Amino acid sequence: ELRMIHLECHPAHPMDLNASVFANLTKLTSVIVEDLSSTQLAAIAEHCPCLETLSIRCANSHEQSSTVEDVVNVLRNCPIQTLAVPKLQGTERGDIHIREMCEANDTLVTLKVSLLLWKLSDSYYSYMSEEKIELMKIEAFSASSGRIRLRVSRKGGENKRS
Repeated sequence: ELRMIHLECHPAHPMDLNASVFANLTKLTSVIVEDLSSTQLAAIAEHCPCLETLSIRCANSHEQSSTVEDVVNVLRNCPIQTLAVPKLQGTERGDIHIREMCEANDTLVTLKVSLLLWKLSDSYYSYMSEEKIELMKIEAFSASSGRIRLRVSRKGGENKRS
């Protein structure tokens, strides 16, 4: 049975992967893709109970973009150990999103996100970034009792580790 999906596509030609593809992939342990829609993430949450690694490199590239809630749903239903969603956009409270993700399952050990979880304007990325990263680290540590290694990038820039 298929255990890993690693798909890369050009941003100008987004992947149109039918969500029903995941219905028979119950042994899938790793998904590394450029983008997934809300529908595709819901199918993964429902049909992939062995999924340990999820990496979505360029979330939010189409009209049915994945949301923080979609990612939390996958975390609640799959034993994810490594989650990388560096382009996932949130609302104005990135620290709350970190807490939601960290509390959603007890197997997560590595979480890679960016300051896009704060939905900050460009002028705030340099001005407020250290404060926002520190708040995210505090939430990750508190919500997971120190279990989760958090990596935060600045709009695709260099990572900060907790």
